[in-house]
Amino acid sequence: MDTVPGYGDDAPRVFTNFLTPESSNSSFHYILIEGKAGKDNNLPLTVWFNGGPGCSSKVGFLQEIGPFYLPAGTHYNSSTTLKINTHSWNTLSNLLFIDSPPGVGYSKTSNSSYIYND
Repeated sequence: MDTVPGYGDDAPRVFTNFLTPESSNSSFHYILIEGKAGKDNNLPLTVWFNGGPGCSSKVGFLQEIGPFYLPAGTHYNSSTTLKINTHSWNTLSNLLFIDSPPGVGYSKTSNSSYIYND
């Protein structure tokens, strides 16, 4: 579990890692945001893929439905503070953002014939 710097106990729990299907040579990066109901909640799960191909789901996380957003025109660096999105979908659902296809965002593949240039 990761925490978002600068946000106290009000921040939702954030989990991030890779999903690696058994029959695949690819790994899909994901971010899971716990719904506002907190630990052991029974809120539904919303799975989010940004359109594309070629658009990371981090766009949905940081500019659309996630609990935080980066204000327009802001260039992110280590001292940048994300803003709270009061209209986040995590008030009603757990949110799972998946970067797909492989090669988009942090998702990756070991297939040398797969061409991408993010």
